[in-house]
Amino acid sequence: MGSGVKAVAPVQERNADPLEHVDYRLAETTEARDAIYRLRYRAYLREGAILPSASERVSDRYDDLPNTFIFGIHVRGELFSSIRVSVLSSDCRESPSAAMFPDLLLPELDRLGLVYVHCVEGEPVGINNWTGPPGREFDFAAARKMFGGAWIANNAYDPPRAASKIAAGEADLVSFGRPFIANPDFPERVRRGAPLNELDLGRAYAGQAEAGYTDYPALEREPAE
Repeated sequence: MGSGVKAVAPVQERNADPLEHVDYRLAETTEARDAIYRLRYRAYLREGAILPSASERVSDRYDDLPNTFIFGIHVRGELFSSIRVSVLSSDCRESPSAAMFPDLLLPELDRLGLVYVHCVEGEPVGINNWTGPPGREFDFAAARKMFGGAWIANNAYDPPRAASKIAAGEADLVSFGRPFIANPDFPERVRRGAPLNELDLGRAYAGQAEAGYTDYPALEREPAE
């Protein structure tokens, strides 16, 4: 008989950011795409969206278009889900959305130009806090040669690094996510050089419903002149 003692993960591991274990990988090989097609089949079959088939795969013609990019979502190295991104332009006009709403989307491709690209650099935990793999830094200089519009950088930036990135001309803007969770007054804190509240990851995203987001302390108002 067992001792009845249940193994519990160390506190540090349980409090770790779950996104540190998530990896988005572009499916560039036949094997990588086949694994995603098989995953789709199992998911759709489980939900009753399709009938069993001998191929045990789900794919369509959009998967093979040159403007389609398929990413596998891996958790601790295991494939759990996927994302398919279709980039529409005046030259590449096919996608599931364009087929569903042609009267809305296709005229816009001819009338409007792409305004900006929002780039989340490196791994989900960010290369800018030096937790990403080496050699994965995003090359903004090369990217600007492909698209001359505005570039928005993102992922683990702090205000000084964001200012440096913009001053160097590598990005036009920098977006912030997590700092706003713990600091709803984040822009004012940056303007005044005030310290930032530390984010409690246990109360973020899928954390406690009764705490977090709205109860972080705000800055005191500056006295009126």
